[in-house]
Amino acid sequence: MPSSETTPSPVIFDRNFLHGFATSAVQIEGGSKAGGKGPSVWDRYCDKGQIFDGSTCREARSSFVLWERDVELLVALGATAYRFSISWPRIMPTGSRHDPINEAGIEYYSNLIDRLLFHGIEPIVTIFHWDTPEALDASYGSWRNHTEMVPDFTAYARILFERFGDRVSNWITINEPIAVNFFANMGLYKNWDAKADVWKSVYTMIRCHAEVSHLYKTVFQAVQKGRIGITLSADWVEPIDSSDQAKEMAQRKLDFFFGVTLMTVDFGDYPESVKQAVGDRLPALSSDDKAKLKNSCDYFCLNSYSASWALKGPAKDHQPGPFDDMFGNTHDTHHHPLTGEPIGNPGQPFFLFDTPWGFRKMLRYVQDRYLRPCRIPLFITENGFAVKGEAELDETEARRGEDAERVAYFKGYLGELAAAVQEDDLRVCGYMAWTLMDNWEWKMGWTCRYGVSYVDPETQQRVPKASARWIQQFFRSSVAR
Repeated sequence: MPSSETTPSPVIFDRNFLHGFATSAVQIEGGSKAGGKGPSVWDRYCDKGQIFDGSTCREARSSFVLWERDVELLVALGATAYRFSISWPRIMPTGSRHDPINEAGIEYYSNLIDRLLFHGIEPIVTIFHWDTPEALDASYGSWRNHTEMVPDFTAYARILFERFGDRVSNWITINEPIAVNFFANMGLYKNWDAKADVWKSVYTMIRCHAEVSHLYKTVFQAVQKGRIGITLSADWVEPIDSSDQAKEMAQRKLDFFFGVTLMTVDFGDYPESVKQAVGDRLPALSSDDKAKLKNSCDYFCLNSYSASWALKGPAKDHQPGPFDDMFGNTHDTHHHPLTGEPIGNPGQPFFLFDTPWGFRKMLRYVQDRYLRPCRIPLFITENGFAVKGEAELDETEARRGEDAERVAYFKGYLGELAAAVQEDDLRVCGYMAWTLMDNWEWKMGWTCRYGVSYVDPETQQRVPKASARWIQQFFRSSVAR
C-alpha cells in the first residue's frame, strides 16, 4: 500500500518546521509602473502580445497595493512562513550597480516584512524570480554576459542584505535557473541563440549564486544569523522499462534538468554527462568559482510537482527544437507509449500530473545524493496543482472553492513527505505550497490556476478554497507545538 494511504502519527514535524505558501512578485504585485519601479523583461514580453490569453502582468493581483490583504489571508490560514520574491527593478529600476536605489521599493518590502513578523510569520525571501530588469537585457544581454551581470546581481543582493537582513533569516538567491532558459527559448530575451546562450546563462547564474552566497556568508551571516540557498526545480523521471538504456536516459534527464546546477553548487563542478555533451559551450569554472560554490547552500531548496517516464529515444511524432540540447537530447512522456495511460491524474499545464509516488522517489534521490553527503536539510519551496479547466468555471462556481482534485494532490504529496520523515529519516525544515492565490501564470496568463485561494476579479477579495483549509488542518495537527 502506498505510504500516502497510511495514517501518519499526529506529530511529524518539529516545532521549528516552517509551513506556509509561496508567490512571486511578477505574478501578484502589479503596479508595474508604480512607486518608481522600472520595467522587467516580462513587461516587454507582454507588450509584444506573447501571452496565451493576451493579458499582461501590469496589474496581476494588485499586491503592491493590497499586500495587507495577503498578510491577513496568511494569518487566517495559520501560516508560519511566507515565501515571496523581491522585484529587482522595483529596488533598482535599471538593475545597474551604477544607478540609484528606489527607496519607494525598499519601503514597500520593509512594510511587508514588518507586518509578517508582527503576526509571527517568517519571511522567506527569493532574491530573483525571473524578473530581469529590461535595461540590463537591452544594454548587455543580461544573463549571457557574466562580466556585467555578476557584479550587478551581487550589488542588488547586497542592498537586500543591508536593508532587510536584520529581519530576514531565510534567503534564496535564484528561483529555478532552468526556467530562466526555458522562457528564454520561448522568446523572453532579445536575440536569444538557444544553442549558445543557454549555457552562457547557466554559467552566469551559477556564478551569481556563488558570489551572493559568498558575500552573505563572509559579510552578513555571522551578525544576521540567517541561511541562504538556491531553489532548483526537479520532477522525478522514471525509466520506461528496466533496460540499461532507459535507466541511463532517466539519469541523464535529471543531470541536465537540475544536476547541472545542483552538482555545481553542492560539490563545485558540473556533472560529467553534461560536460561531455556540451563541451566548451559551457564555460569552465575557475578554482575560485569552485571554492565559493562548495558548501554555498545552508539548505537544499526544491520545487517539485510531477513525474514523467524516460524514453529510450524520441517519440515518432517528436519535432526537434531548442529544448533538445538544453535537456541533453533526452526524451520523456507523461502518457505510456504502449497503453496511452497518463502517469497520474492530469492537471494543467501539459507537464503536471498527480504522482505522489514520484515525489517520494525524488525525495529519496535528493536525500541519498545531496542531503546526506552535504549534511544539509531539505526545504520544499514549491509544490502544488493546477486543476484542469478550473479557469474556465464561471465566477460563481469558482468562488465556491470546491477543488477536490487539488485536495487529493496535497493529501498524496504531503502524505509522502510525512512518510519520508518517519520512515526514511528525511531532514526537512519547511514546506511552501504553490500558491497562496490564483495568480498570473506567466506565458499562460489567467488560463491556469494554481491558487489555494480564489480571487474575485472585480473586488480582488481573496477567498480560501477547500485545499487551503485542508493544508491548514494538516499542519495544525502534524507540527509540534
